[in-house]
Amino acid sequence: MIPRSVGLALFLMLAGGVVHAAATPPKAIETPAPEYPKEEEDAGHGGRVVLKFKVSETGAVESVEVATSTGYPKLDEAALAAGRNWKFQPAKDETGKAVAGEKSLALSFKPTGAGGKIADTCAELNSQVAAYKAAQPEGDITQIDTFAATTGMLFMATASQPAEARLAAVKRLQPVYVEVAARCATKPEAKYFDVVTETIAEFKKAGK
Repeated sequence: MIPRSVGLALFLMLAGGVVHAAATPPKAIETPAPEYPKEEEDAGHGGRVVLKFKVSETGAVESVEVATSTGYPKLDEAALAAGRNWKFQPAKDETGKAVAGEKSLALSFKPTGAGGKIADTCAELNSQVAAYKAAQPEGDITQIDTFAATTGMLFMATASQPAEARLAAVKRLQPVYVEVAARCATKPEAKYFDVVTETIAEFKKAGK
């Protein structure tokens, strides 16, 4: 398990590169979690979904759609059902006036009892990647147990942070995971979490 202090450090590294424009987008203020469809959880199905919201000048959700799917329609629909009940502060223009706006936010489904063990070494991660690719040759490797569990631990470790900032940090993890998998493939003896920390630091320095 990722220590809370380390998870918070990762959050700060990921969130530190966010640049705020003069006009502020809608801000999520109430984000009730989706209900996990039992048959999907029992089957060990999980993943990350990105929802695109259109928010009115009053902060009401006018529409929400799936921008990036989990690959499981029932999980996507559960996310949509929850998203329709989210509440936002409206976007503001340069003068501070409330205006309609759009916002994309991510959330993850992580089944309990479906592995979820974070690899200790790169060798363990490589084994998970190999097994995933054998089962789903065209699948997204960022959905493997170690990465999904890392995302979940990061999200929980930063519970005191604003929801919007936490979701933005999680969204920035996907390219990090792809790079971590590539690096671990070349140095199986390395510690997984050391590679994650190193990669995030380099991404932040490069402005990614």
